[in-house]
Amino acid sequence: MDYNDFLDQIKKEVQDFMGKDYKVTATHVKKNNGVRLDGITIAGKGQSVFPAFYLNSYYLDHQKGKSTTAIAEDIIAAYRAGGPQPELDLDFFRSYQQMKDRVLFKLVHYYKNHELLKEIPHIRFLDLAIIFYCRITHPLLENGTILITNSHLNIWQTTPETLYQDALRNTPAANPAVIQTMEDVLKGLYAQELAEKWGAEGEVSQVIDHVFDEHQGDVAKTGQEKTVHRMYVLSNPEKLFGATAMLYPQVLDRFANQAGGGLYLLPSSVHEVIMIPDDGLQDKDELLKMVTEINDTQVDPEEVLAYSVYYFDRKNSDIIRL
Repeated sequence: MDYNDFLDQIKKEVQDFMGKDYKVTATHVKKNNGVRLDGITIAGKGQSVFPAFYLNSYYLDHQKGKSTTAIAEDIIAAYRAGGPQPELDLDFFRSYQQMKDRVLFKLVHYYKNHELLKEIPHIRFLDLAIIFYCRITHPLLENGTILITNSHLNIWQTTPETLYQDALRNTPAANPAVIQTMEDVLKGLYAQELAEKWGAEGEVSQVIDHVFDEHQGDVAKTGQEKTVHRMYVLSNPEKLFGATAMLYPQVLDRFANQAGGGLYLLPSSVHEVIMIPDDGLQDKDELLKMVTEINDTQVDPEEVLAYSVYYFDRKNSDIIRL
């Protein structure tokens, strides 16, 4: 069964299972970096918000031998496990005056999203684009967002520049910048992973601290600390679209002043940026290899920000692409 036939068959079987009180609809979503997701939505009578179930990965299961009936049953089980869908009041979205305090921005790659950018307001920034969205808060929703499109701008009679000014005020307040050492980030990741496997999070953290302390001691004994670059991670508390924090007013200025020089900025994903203070030891090609390796081995294609290295010039308070 080819992909399109598979999509049609799943839609039909889920509709048959759910019955006439539900409407099953095909959906096709353009995600970041040209990633396209195909799926279905399941809506009960009177529902204004309904979940989407993307079928791209299910097709791989089908190619490995899983029947469409079994896949349809999995989707229905996931729908029922999700519980009641929230009812949202979106009246505020009709008026920009009511909407403007909710406008946020995030960064995406300009060239990898050229098709999407035809449909949404944006501002070019180096080889990136600043795009805009609204976060929806509800007890039953996790990180719900609405991407702002050109049609919204036409209704609101506003401009991308106005969106940017409002988002520049709102985003740092809603998602404040957080800077951690790379060591602390790795400790947190290891602690979380081990705690999920073994429990006893406090004991796990102590073990990890001990391992890191021993490693630092070994590095110091060999004199390698002179060649170990200081690395910091810039994001936000939720680690969601945290690369945007490098655009916040004064964030890079303050950190560069503390570091005593310029900063190399490595986009490790749309959610975070690695900052390396310029101490004269960095090599641009090596940094670019690092970004490439991270993107190719550690980051989902949808979450890649760029295959570039940027530099914050402390004197001019400016970010350039190297």
